[in-house]
Amino acid sequence: MQLAVLKRKLLKTTELGIKNILMRIFKFENWHRYSLYDRLYGLEIIKYCNNCGHKNRIIEIGCGLGDLLRNIHFKKRIGLDSEKNVLIAARLYAYITFQFDISYQLFNFPSTPLIGKHDIILMVNWNHQTAPDLLKKYFVKYFNNNLNENGCIIMDTVDNKDYEYNHDINFLTDSIDCKLTKLGTYTYNRSIWIILK
Repeated sequence: MQLAVLKRKLLKTTELGIKNILMRIFKFENWHRYSLYDRLYGLEIIKYCNNCGHKNRIIEIGCGLGDLLRNIHFKKRIGLDSEKNVLIAARLYAYITFQFDISYQLFNFPSTPLIGKHDIILMVNWNHQTAPDLLKKYFVKYFNNNLNENGCIIMDTVDNKDYEYNHDINFLTDSIDCKLTKLGTYTYNRSIWIILK
């Protein structure tokens, strides 16, 4: 057990060191530095994805530095973000960790169209800045047009007054035929949802 704790501390220290250097070079916002090892929901999303039966294509909208994608083992991994400097840093971070197969692309929600069909679409850590009606419109569009059969969208909702919008998962999903499962509830009353097609 102590070896596992030591390994986790070493990974976290290495991660924070890399992120601090990248932040000095690429001047991104401080919250990108938060360690994956301090975000239990992120670790559980990774575990869920890695245990899926279908591991062909995963795409993450709002990927930041790619913490989730670097740890998910799919044939095709695509990270989308609206900040060019963050994408360059994410690419460099992936190369440093010898992960040359992750594709990073500029994406501005909702004006950039989502391309292709995917087994999993990740939408976490950004949708709390989007009005409910707008988020629902594109969530439903992605579910119907960009998700493979038996695929899922993984998204979060929060129940916290510090966030601009607190979304209701039932409102977001009431017009689609899906199976809704809660992965868990975490700090800041963040719930992670699996919306299965």
